[in-house]
Amino acid sequence: LKARAAGETYVNKPYPVTGDWCIVGAQVAQIDDSTVRGVIIDCPKGWREVTTTTGAVVMLNPRQLTEATLTEEEAALCVRPASQKDYVQARIDGIIRFSRGGREFKNRFTC
Repeated sequence: LKARAAGETYVNKPYPVTGDWCIVGAQVAQIDDSTVRGVIIDCPKGWREVTTTTGAVVMLNPRQLTEATLTEEEAALCVRPASQKDYVQARIDGIIRFSRGGREFKNRFTC
């Protein structure tokens, strides 16, 4: 570890939190992509299924998540889709998403 010089400051980055915080209903954010924020809706086989503030459903490893505090409006957007069709569409939307040159590209096809 490098010693901090007098007056030198560090930028705090999000970090994974240990313990049992990563459970259904927890508000989380992805460590590497701060635009992915949402609520855990399921915990299948070591993964966390997160409904995001954009309505997508993404599968993330708990090590990719950190605790977050969502506004009431953001939390209201993080609802598990009611129908199987809407759920599948949300999963597809969560998978087909990438950024390049400051622009974000998302799925434009619907089932």
